[in-house]
Amino acid sequence: MQKEIGGFIELDFSSRQQQFYKNVYKFNLARHAINILIEKRKYKKIYIPKYFTPTVTDNLKIPHEKYNVDNNFYPILKINKLKKNEAILYPNYFGINDKNVNKLTKIFKNIIIDNVHAFYQKKNFQDTIYSPRKFFGVPDGAYLKTKKKLKLNLERDISYKRFLPFIKKNELGSNRSYKEYQDVEKQLNKVGPKKMSLLTKKILTSINYREIKKIRIRNFSFLHERLKYRNEIKINILNSSVPMVYPYLNKKNKIEKLINKKIYIPKYYPGSKKFLSKTSFENSLIDHLICIPIDHRITIKDLQFILKTI
Repeated sequence: MQKEIGGFIELDFSSRQQQFYKNVYKFNLARHAINILIEKRKYKKIYIPKYFTPTVTDNLKIPHEKYNVDNNFYPILKINKLKKNEAILYPNYFGINDKNVNKLTKIFKNIIIDNVHAFYQKKNFQDTIYSPRKFFGVPDGAYLKTKKKLKLNLERDISYKRFLPFIKKNELGSNRSYKEYQDVEKQLNKVGPKKMSLLTKKILTSINYREIKKIRIRNFSFLHERLKYRNEIKINILNSSVPMVYPYLNKKNKIEKLINKKIYIPKYYPGSKKFLSKTSFENSLIDHLICIPIDHRITIKDLQFILKTI
């Protein structure tokens, strides 16, 4: 395509560096990256957790069997060996389960690591999925790191229409832009597999990854020092881990109290309840888990306010 010269000046995202991950396949959405990987690996069956997002399970094109996780987020499986054409998908929940990932990759050859919650986990496993939009201000985008050479013939996604809620939030706040955000999420459910959009790629080259990592680790450590004895999740992360949130589980938690103070907490996988027993660990996560934000927008003063509210 002929390069355009001149015209009106567009939004400027000053390029600081290359994208964080090099030599990876770039898709529009993580769910499509998973499906394409399954297809190219020629798997016929996959084991997938009950406590998980339906956006992946609803898009699976092969039979799957669901498994539980214990209170350390480790899979409870009836098998200890996979057949040649079978695989297991394991999510690095909240980015605090690098130890589980290390252990499982030594046990299972055919494993897909879902690092959607662990963007900075850079170890060179066989097949790993990342989703930048869980960590940075982009509405789409996914990386697939795999040792398998993939032949892909995908058109490029176009994502400019998805940026309205992100721009609107800057001027009007979360409440007045949340409807548009939900609309974008609904639209994404209808979008098929495509290459990562040029706009998303451009933004992902303008991010100060090192500084954001530093702030996340600082915020997580600050919360953990103050909540670890009340937290029913026994967190023991690696020094190299960079979590997505601080997962605080306590039966006394009341999310409504936080929302009333304009502290917006995501609730993960409520649709999983139909697969879970009422006494299961995962069910208690759906009912009582508070995922405290620790991203680069969050200051120590913000965290002190959250702790006071809790």
